[in-house]
Amino acid sequence: MSVSGPAIEEEVDVVETFRLSDLAQDIVEAIAPDEAMLLPEVSAAWFDGDLELGDDSSLRWRGGTIGAGLTPDLVVYIVYPLVAGALANAVVPAAQSGWKRLRARRRRHENVVISAEDLRRAEEIRDLILARAAAARIAESRARPLADAAYAALIRRRPPEE
Repeated sequence: MSVSGPAIEEEVDVVETFRLSDLAQDIVEAIAPDEAMLLPEVSAAWFDGDLELGDDSSLRWRGGTIGAGLTPDLVVYIVYPLVAGALANAVVPAAQSGWKRLRARRRRHENVVISAEDLRRAEEIRDLILARAAAARIAESRARPLADAAYAALIRRRPPEE
């Protein structure tokens, strides 16, 4: 038995998954390409919960071979705390209690998927990165290129307007 009929064609939107680690890589490659070789170990430390940025711009690394003498002078060390913090604040405003912030510092971080909504809010996320950097006492001259690179990466991946 033969069945014939019109071919069914569906347009399927293929959305490339864009994660926090992809954004971090885009930023480091854009403004500090010589630090890109450090990114895999720093990424692993961040996602394991072993790398934190203190309110006084100090870095804490529990373990790891890069950990001695950390300073926020290298973009690769501050990219995750600033960008992840900005994304978290874009989703959940800073109404967290101090207890929730403390608990958040003690756990592993997720390699979150950056949503289409976050891509549309690139300007807001850039401003949140700058605010987070200021709160951590990182000079604007260090934070501005990072925030601008994040903005550019988010804009490049923004879905077309319907």
